Amino acid sequence: LGGTLSGTVASRRLGEAGLQVDLFRNLNDPKRSISNQHPLCEYQASTVVVRDDAPEAFADEVRLWQARGLVEEVPSFWAGRIDARGEVRRAAPCGRRVLPRGGFFALLDALIEALPATVGVRAEQLERMARDDDGQWWLYDRRGNHFGPYGVVLFAFDALPRAVRKASQKQLLESALPHSSRVIASAARAKFASCMTTVLHFDPPLDVPYDAVVFDGTPALQFAARNPRQHQRHRGIQEKNDTWTVVATPAWSLAQRPDSKGKWDKPKVGKEILRAFGRALGCDVGHARQVVPTFHWEGCSYITQVLEGPPCAFDADVGLGWCGDMFGGLGPAGAVASGAAAGALAADFVAARGTNVASALPGEGAWVLRTQREGDEDIVSIVGPGTGRREPDDGLDHTWETAVRLARGTRLESADTYRKCRKFGPIGGHGASE
Repeated sequence: LGGTLSGTVASRRLGEAGLQVDLFRNLNDPKRSISNQHPLCEYQASTVVVRDDAPEAFADEVRLWQARGLVEEVPSFWAGRIDARGEVRRAAPCGRRVLPRGGFFALLDALIEALPATVGVRAEQLERMARDDDGQWWLYDRRGNHFGPYGVVLFAFDALPRAVRKASQKQLLESALPHSSRVIASAARAKFASCMTTVLHFDPPLDVPYDAVVFDGTPALQFAARNPRQHQRHRGIQEKNDTWTVVATPAWSLAQRPDSKGKWDKPKVGKEILRAFGRALGCDVGHARQVVPTFHWEGCSYITQVLEGPPCAFDADVGLGWCGDMFGGLGPAGAVASGAAAGALAADFVAARGTNVASALPGEGAWVLRTQREGDEDIVSIVGPGTGRREPDDGLDHTWETAVRLARGTRLESADTYRKCRKFGPIGGHGASE
C-alpha cells in the first residue's frame, strides 16, 4: 500500500518471486485530497548521492536506474555550508551524485511501469481495511468497493522521496485494530522533527551558485534547497523559474509554535525566515514570492532508524507489515533497504503458509537516533534529539497518540485519529496532513 520507493522495491521482489501482488499507489488522505498536490506533502530532493560506503543493494538499485536511462550523473552541483559569519565551505564529494530525469516522482512512475507482470497497479483510494475469520485481509476504497482477499498486506511510507502521505496509512492501520496493534506499536519509535518551512519563487531568478546549503549558527535557517523548474512533476510547483525550499531549525521552530494546536503568525514567521535567508546568502531577496503559505512541517525529517534486526515491521501472526525510510534510515538508501527486507519477510511468510515464520517488530532497544554525516544535506541534515515540539522525551512519537498507547501496553480495539477531520474528506478543503 503506497507507490513509494520502498513499496516499489518490495513489490518488485515479490513479483520476481512469482507472487501475485496488487500495488495500490494512492491512499485516501482523511484531511486533504491527494489531488491537491503540495510541495511538502509530495516532497523530493533534486538529486541523490550514492555514498562510497553505500550498501551494495542500494548501489545495485541505482545501477538499475542508470541502465534504464532513468537517472544521469550530475556534472556540477554546489552543496555545502554557510555559517553565521557568512563564511562558505563547499562540501567534499562523498560519492556519486545522480539526477532523476524529471525528478524523483518521474523516476517512481517509470519504476512502477516496469514492475513484473505479476504486479498489478491499482489507482483506487483506500480508506479502510479488515481481517476476516479466515485470516484474510480485505481493503475498501472511499466509494465502498472492496478488494481481496489478501494473505499479506504491506504498508510503504518514505519521507524522501515522499510519494504518499502518512496520514493515509495511519487511517488504514487504525481501521485494522486490534490486528494491527503490534505493527503500530513498533512504529511508535519512528520519531521525526517538525520545522517551519517556506517555498519561494524569485523573478528574476536568485543569482547564486548554490544548489543545497546547510546553515550553521543561524537559528531561523537549517537548510535551503533549489528545486529545478523542470523536475517538479506531481509536486504542485508550476513556476517560471527554479524555486527554493527554505527550512528553519527545529529549535527555532519550537519557539514559534510549541505544538500543532497553538496559534502562530504565518506571515511573520515567513518574513523572518526570508530575511535570514537573504542575510546568509548576502543578496537581495525582496522580490521573493511564496509558492505556498509558511508551513509548519510536522513530519519534516525522521531522526531515528532501526539499527538491530530487519529495518521494517512485520507481524507474522496476522500477515501485516510496514516498510520505509523511517525504519531503514532517512532517504533513498534507507527506503531500498527497508523495502527489500519487508519483501523478503512477506515472501517467506507466503512460502511457509504463515506457519513458523518469525516476526520483525523492532522495539525500544532496536531504534537509535540518526547521526549527522559529512555531506548530509536537505532534510537529512536534521538530526535529533530535538523534535521541534514540546513533548515528553521518552523515545515515542507523540504526534500519534494511538501508537504511544499501544507501545506502552494498552490494548485498543479501535481508534480514529482523524475523526474530527473526516468531514473535509477528499474534497481538499483542509490543510495539509503532514
